[in-house]
Amino acid sequence: MTDATSVDDDVLPPPPTIWKRMWSFVKKQPLGTAGLMLVVIFVLMAIFADFLTTHDPESGEFFDQFTRPGQVSDASGLFFLLGADEFGRDVFTRIIYGARTALFVGISCALIGSFIGLILGVASAYFGGWTDTILQRIMDILMAFPLIILALTIVIASRALLQGLEVENPNDYSIYFVIAAITIPFIPKCARVVRSSALAIREIPFIDAARANGFSHSRIIMRHMVPNVMAPFLIMLTAFVGQAILLEASLSFLGLGVQEPTPAWGLMLRSSQEFIRDEAFLAIYPGLAITLAVFGFNLFGDAVRDALDPRLRSQN
Repeated sequence: MTDATSVDDDVLPPPPTIWKRMWSFVKKQPLGTAGLMLVVIFVLMAIFADFLTTHDPESGEFFDQFTRPGQVSDASGLFFLLGADEFGRDVFTRIIYGARTALFVGISCALIGSFIGLILGVASAYFGGWTDTILQRIMDILMAFPLIILALTIVIASRALLQGLEVENPNDYSIYFVIAAITIPFIPKCARVVRSSALAIREIPFIDAARANGFSHSRIIMRHMVPNVMAPFLIMLTAFVGQAILLEASLSFLGLGVQEPTPAWGLMLRSSQEFIRDEAFLAIYPGLAITLAVFGFNLFGDAVRDALDPRLRSQN
């Protein structure tokens, strides 16, 4: 006689393997897959930049200046895949190393801004009352400024502070100014989205049960609230990376971001303005790098949103 509690192994299908899950994602999210491939390409460029080129990204030979793409310099005999700029520096090399700058700023800003926004959003929803009121009014103040205006204000204020302190070589800290300037505007955006999800979770009975069992506030927040708001958090995180890369390029283009001779795509666009009529390739390639990087992260972010949103999953 068969035990009633036993289950035939043939009744339940085996769990899908990692390869089946990947293939399912590719079929359901072809644009997301394309975005992920672009992201992976730029990440690999940043990691293996030292092996992808032999040129120096920060210096070059004066006699190699304005060498055309795909040509060998008559002066040094060096080959320039994407040409050389006004200082004889290899454009391909600066784009490769510029990926390091863009991804470092983009990922750092997204992680820091999203994490702080996560904590503030959950705390605001959980405690409510004056805590919620004060935090949300601070978020309102930050969100009242346009993103680029707030970033410019923070960069200019930071530079003025260092000059007042008479810090030697303030340009060495330019990348940290950029990270701070981009991170702060991201905080209220993430806090608002997380708070809206956390408010709904706070009313679920298991939160009341945790309070009745005497769990501390920190334990309830970290073990019960935070895991249940990870879906909107991850969506915001992926979306912020592309925005941060674009903002970093904008600040560098305006001369308030990363400073010479650090390779940065926005800085390359800024220096190409004077020669754009005769040497258009100096603007085309860094502009294309910015476009593809932001496009890749945006496509991947949309795919993450579709995969984590239960309403969109049910439609698929």
